[in-house]
Amino acid sequence: MKIASIFDCAPRAVLILFGALSIVPCKSMASTPPEPLSFSVPFDVSHAETAVDSEVMITEHRWYYLYVNVFYNDRDDLRRVMAITGDGSKFPDGRYGKPGIVTPIYVKISNTKGEVAFEGTVDVQGTFMKSLVPAVGRRAVSRMILKAPLPVGVYRIQAKPVGDNPGFAGTDCALGIMWVSNAPKLSN
Repeated sequence: MKIASIFDCAPRAVLILFGALSIVPCKSMASTPPEPLSFSVPFDVSHAETAVDSEVMITEHRWYYLYVNVFYNDRDDLRRVMAITGDGSKFPDGRYGKPGIVTPIYVKISNTKGEVAFEGTVDVQGTFMKSLVPAVGRRAVSRMILKAPLPVGVYRIQAKPVGDNPGFAGTDCALGIMWVSNAPKLSN
């Protein structure tokens, strides 16, 4: 049985464009929260004691992806990263063909009123995008954590690995968020 990959289906230019738009330097929590396309926070998924606690400004009511970028340097490093992230291939029933190291991550997304948009632990596996990230001059393989609808507002995003993941030791990662480009804006 042939396993289809997102990279077989999506034009390479589209994948590169999404990556280019999804990461630029992040502002600190002390200033205005970054909008989704500029939200990128270093995230060491190899250690359970590592956590991200940051804010993001959502300016359009849409579906959004929360994901982890796993950076690589060259073709040899990409092979190493793909061994730990998987390759994006899926069976017709949605299971990943090569899921890589399954990484449980606790996530909580809440707005400034304290309303929780999402809270739970997600088993992060496989990949959904490879991209060139010009803002940081690096390439990345992206692993989706979740997809959620978010109304306009400022959101606090908290993420933490559940347990150690030694396979990711020494691998640079960042937490990011971007809107789902093929989904229309949602009504208020």
